Amino acid sequence: MEHKLKSQESYWLRKKWLIVYNGLVDPRTAALIAKQIGVSCYAFKLGISNEQDAQCSEQDAQCSEQDAQCSEQDAQCSKQDAQCSEQDARTTARISSLLTLRFKCRTAYQ
Repeated sequence: MEHKLKSQESYWLRKKWLIVYNGLVDPRTAALIAKQIGVSCYAFKLGISNEQDAQCSEQDAQCSEQDAQCSEQDAQCSKQDAQCSEQDARTTARISSLLTLRFKCRTAYQ
């Protein structure tokens, strides 16, 4: 980051990187950093928002990939849930007649 700060030819780009650098190295309120650097609070917010927009775009791309993976996993889980429900229904159908018979036998011998 220091290299970017020193290598920028534009005055405003140097100020922008100085804002970002100060925010990372010594976090303070926006007004204090802007005062130390010598820019208005509006310029400070513009410098930060541009940097945050770039970071947010990268994070959005990563989140989109994760969402796609989660959607695939959700689809697989839904299929497994459907299969388990079918198995539960078959098991319940088989067991219910046995439980009814067992209950009848117990009540008959008591």
